[in-house]
Amino acid sequence: FLDFLRIEIERRKGNYSNEFDSFVKNSATQSKPVSCTGDMLITELIKVYIDLKTAGERWDIKTRQQNESSLKLMLEIIQDKPVRAVTHQDMIAMRDKVLHLPPNRNKSRKYCKRTIDELLKMKNINPMSVTTVNNIVTRIASFWNWAATQDYVEKSPARNLCIQTSKRASEERSIFPIKEMQLMF
Repeated sequence: FLDFLRIEIERRKGNYSNEFDSFVKNSATQSKPVSCTGDMLITELIKVYIDLKTAGERWDIKTRQQNESSLKLMLEIIQDKPVRAVTHQDMIAMRDKVLHLPPNRNKSRKYCKRTIDELLKMKNINPMSVTTVNNIVTRIASFWNWAATQDYVEKSPARNLCIQTSKRASEERSIFPIKEMQLMF
């Protein structure tokens, strides 16, 4: 895996003098080396992203699961395609669909076997909270920001997707009154 990353970094610099590209260059089927960066699918880039984040032990198990779940949800909605084909409009449409999905849809018997489109057509669904949607969108935006930093895409298509809430963070949870604190301790 590290060899793959080293080769990919060198390719971006225009250096194709490695054993793989030399083999391809000398092969009868290929006349010149090809970099897969422009045609890389979202699923392939997600694998590189997750492998890099977990290789350096930057993510614990829960963080990895949350990121994988958010990126899987994105893939379910926008489908797998070349990373450079994803637009900001795709991300806005994805966020708007996530806003109408039920919480814990993969755990609930009522929802787990249904597709995203089936869930969106259902009536009387209590959607997940805006905070949860923003958490999902933030993880997806982090992926696309990383992709832009690594030059897989020109700029992140997932910019400015969080939904503004009327409450400030300090208002979301009130502090416990002294009497309740005394009961706890």
